[in-house]
Amino acid sequence: MKKSTFLAARAALIACGSSLILSASAAAAPAAPAAAAAATEAKALMTQHICFTCHTIDGTSKINGADALGPTLKGIYGTTETVLTDGKEREVKVDDAYLTKSIREPMADIVKGRLPVMVLPPPALTDAEIGKIVAFIKTLK
Repeated sequence: MKKSTFLAARAALIACGSSLILSASAAAAPAAPAAAAAATEAKALMTQHICFTCHTIDGTSKINGADALGPTLKGIYGTTETVLTDGKEREVKVDDAYLTKSIREPMADIVKGRLPVMVLPPPALTDAEIGKIVAFIKTLK
């Protein structure tokens, strides 16, 4: 193969690959606005159901200068927590199931060292709404 033919073929492949990469990037671009919209919706649900009265999402342990009653949700997903369940200590992995149960039954598992102070009734959230909140908590790293 002549060098000029080889270079032309190489340039065509590079151009084709570049357009494929650009096309893939363009296709993936809507994910960022969709993720932002999902986060906004989850935060609105958490505000509406007053989750931020006790929990932070920025990693701090203070709300308006006072100690937060609940743990920060930033970085909690995937960790292991020691909880008290029916007065017995046990280890739990903070995953979808644990977070869903904690939202539905906030007094079922009390994180060790935290006071059992959930005086509000569990929030009236649909399974879909809880799923959105859990998905949002997963992003808090």
